[in-house]
Amino acid sequence: MVRPYLERVMAGERVSFEGEMQLWSTKAHYQATYLPRHDAAGHADGFYAIGMDITARKNSELSQAKSEARLRTITDNLPVYIAYVDSDLVYRFANATYHHWLGISPADMIGKPVVQVIGTDAFEERKGHFLNCLAGNEVRFEIDMEIKGATRSLQSAYIPQVDDGRVAGIYILSTDITTLRQQERQLQVQARVDSLTGLPNRRAFEERLADALGRIGRTGADLALLYLDVDHFKDINDTFGHAAGDIVLREFGQRLRMAIRSTDTVARLGGDEFTIILDGVGSEQEAAGVAHKILEAIAQPFSVEGRAHTVSTSIGVAFTGACGIGMQALSRIADEALYEVKRAGRGHYHVLVAGN
Repeated sequence: MVRPYLERVMAGERVSFEGEMQLWSTKAHYQATYLPRHDAAGHADGFYAIGMDITARKNSELSQAKSEARLRTITDNLPVYIAYVDSDLVYRFANATYHHWLGISPADMIGKPVVQVIGTDAFEERKGHFLNCLAGNEVRFEIDMEIKGATRSLQSAYIPQVDDGRVAGIYILSTDITTLRQQERQLQVQARVDSLTGLPNRRAFEERLADALGRIGRTGADLALLYLDVDHFKDINDTFGHAAGDIVLREFGQRLRMAIRSTDTVARLGGDEFTIILDGVGSEQEAAGVAHKILEAIAQPFSVEGRAHTVSTSIGVAFTGACGIGMQALSRIADEALYEVKRAGRGHYHVLVAGN
């Protein structure tokens, strides 16, 4: 084992090496240094050997190496970007997730500035967070990032490493929360959509009506609100069953949607109650024309349990006119107009103008 070192020291070279040996029942580690001894002509005619027991140090290094290997194994298998950058924003550690998700080798990141690795645009988006963290503050934020041609949502934490009162570096932990955000968006959509008809529900209707009223307050345009229900809907359920009633409601909602502009809103409030927001109508006559068009669309026979069935609707129309009005007041006027239609025998429409 030592032959190569002997040859080198006898060639006049100073050599050092480490080795291990068995001392009784214990494995020991040592460090040896061979110093050549030169004769008068300057040739090595022997050497001095110095040995040092480094078992404690070596065991500490081996223990640290095992600990680091365990840590690396853990970090490399977590679905989280984990990195460490020094105070100059140069990468000193990165886990394997960078390679799995971004195609960037951690080995290629070490020793390189963050801006060089992630690019100028991405760095500028994060620059304020880095500076805030270097000031000693823990920073948490969410950001979107292009990853393999798709937009992903990341939730990041920058945690400062403070040594002797100064920030020596930053621990970076970033989690891909794209699926979570997609689920949240789906839930938000579902919370505003009627499950039977696919139309906006009462919550979405109230939000859109508030927005529309806000716009007419700014632009001076007019708005019409229609309240509708299916005439004698209870008889349909009692005669054909609730499944058939659901078919009628779905078809009813679809016909309403086809009878209005894409900029208008039709919503189902619940049961057989529907509403329509006509945004930017020019007059009450225009609103009445839409109501008439809806009556004609609904008058076409419905297919219920394989048989043609006639369905009609009653429509109450509230027109804002030149009067500034709130959502509740406009809704009450539309409801009053609907009541007038029902009292007159259903199957028609009635228009009321706010302020009259």
